[in-house]
Amino acid sequence: MKPPVIVVISSSSVVAAGLTALVRSQAIAPGATVVEAVPANIASEVAERHVDIVVGDQWSLDAATVTAVRDAADGPVAVVALIWSAMPEQSTALYDATLSICDSPAKIADTIAKCCPGPDEEARKELSPREKDVIIGVVKGLSNKEIADSLNVSTHTVMTHRRNIASKLQIHSPAGLTIYAIVSHLVNLDEVKDMI
Repeated sequence: MKPPVIVVISSSSVVAAGLTALVRSQAIAPGATVVEAVPANIASEVAERHVDIVVGDQWSLDAATVTAVRDAADGPVAVVALIWSAMPEQSTALYDATLSICDSPAKIADTIAKCCPGPDEEARKELSPREKDVIIGVVKGLSNKEIADSLNVSTHTVMTHRRNIASKLQIHSPAGLTIYAIVSHLVNLDEVKDMI
């Protein structure tokens, strides 16, 4: 199981630095990577770093940001909000867990640790529909640019999906992906037999 990647964001650099230091000092999970990110760049950070947990204040984690985080993730990602003031229940339901600005370091560490993926969750990471589309493009012999054009995304996004696929499946060659696609019924053998 890989150590979790935790990203801390806040509209306040003081709060972000303090929360980052606290999370690092509490040894939440062995080998955990804890980094600060700018709220405006959180979706790209989540996609590039394969983030497991995002911790941030309630102003940095509004509904649009939480949706962007979940959409950018290549698997399950927990969103933990640091609450500074009272919030209605329907607002806190947006998050996987909440912290209070008055919580002790031990309680903060315990709450975040409960959001760390376990060995079973890591094994259950499935391919997203977009990753399956990328595999189909690879099997058809398309280049990254051709796949990007067909999916209406950037070449960088296709390369990110390919890295995520390799990480999840531990398959690093087009031939291996072809076998996986046939066995998983992503493509029909008749579709690819002329290319083999």
